[in-house]
Amino acid sequence: MSNTAQRGAALKNSSSASSTMDFEALFRAAPNAYLVLAPDLTMIEANEAYLRAIGRPRTELIGQRVDERLLDKVCIDRNFGATIIASLTRVLSSRRPDTVIGAQAHADESNGGRSNWQATHTPILNAQGSVIVVLQHLSATALQPRDCSALESDIVTDVDPVAAHAAPSDDTGLRIVLVEDNDTLRSTIAEYLKEFGHDVTAIATAEDALSVIDTGCFQVLFTDVSLPNMSGMALARAVRARYPDMALIITSGFGGDLEVAKLGANALWLPKPYDIAKLEALLAGIRTSLLQSG
Repeated sequence: MSNTAQRGAALKNSSSASSTMDFEALFRAAPNAYLVLAPDLTMIEANEAYLRAIGRPRTELIGQRVDERLLDKVCIDRNFGATIIASLTRVLSSRRPDTVIGAQAHADESNGGRSNWQATHTPILNAQGSVIVVLQHLSATALQPRDCSALESDIVTDVDPVAAHAAPSDDTGLRIVLVEDNDTLRSTIAEYLKEFGHDVTAIATAEDALSVIDTGCFQVLFTDVSLPNMSGMALARAVRARYPDMALIITSGFGGDLEVAKLGANALWLPKPYDIAKLEALLAGIRTSLLQSG
């Protein structure tokens, strides 16, 4: 059979499979948590994984409009409800996906901790480009509470450049530059990094980040790829050229792992959506390497 004939047969089989596939059953059985919302933010459908994740019955959700009062039944942290509403509003306005992170303090403290919630909202458009539904993908990871009242994120100046890149001591975290142009996401991630014990300088643009990094006070660059003007990948290349020993963590929802691999062994790829546990694990590995090398 020729290649053309093989492709034709494959397309025919694929079309036949699609016509008989029960997509509703796939949605309900998916292991990841999904919620479908109408443009007016009425909840249309939720799969079983979503109901398990938030601990609420279907009857309390379907047909209800998402608002902060309803979200407060799931998340005691009221900032999470406001963050979710703001993300959905951005999606309906921009017609582009949006990812946010929130923290839940459980009403049932039997697990002794909290959950970090990450929500990705994806608009589904019709042929005219209008939003017909929004798909929410929700993920959560356990986080033990920490006392972070004494943590600060000041930028240190007039530092010995050798000492600035030295390994952290056993009781200190990493000095991190976080670059994210989404204000809500930048603020939330910065707070989590501080809870992990790190010193964080959060910046919105690559250009400003490069200026700050030139002070020579940082050990890790954590940057999104999609930034205004100079991209996160271009920033990473510039930092690699100037500071070859500085660790890089690069994140995006649109691929880029092959480009990151070209930046060397201490350049790490973190695909979106990611959970906080994965980020914490990467930072723990970097810190261990620095301690061993120092």
